[in-house]
Amino acid sequence: MSDHAQPVTITRKPGGASVEAAAKALEDDDPYALMAMSYPVPEGVDPDLELARCLVEEYALMGWSPEQVRGLFADPHHGKAHEIRQQRGAAFIEERITEVFGHG
Repeated sequence: MSDHAQPVTITRKPGGASVEAAAKALEDDDPYALMAMSYPVPEGVDPDLELARCLVEEYALMGWSPEQVRGLFADPHHGKAHEIRQQRGAAFIEERITEVFGHG
């Protein structure tokens, strides 16, 4: 373990039952890459709509303006957010922004 390692708590739910916590220090060579996961969505639920609204809400709560949120969806470096805008269009994102902010 390096001198720069910081302890973190890892919580596991074995078999979906009890929760056990263990402490592990972060290592310099630990991967910091985000891992995308897919999950089943109930019929009738639009996952793009849910995710886009969630992202708009999250950034609005952090104090971002509608214009800054638009930029997030327009930036190719913001993977899924940008993909939703590319597939569903800018108007789809504007609707989510209006839902959250009440204006554009």
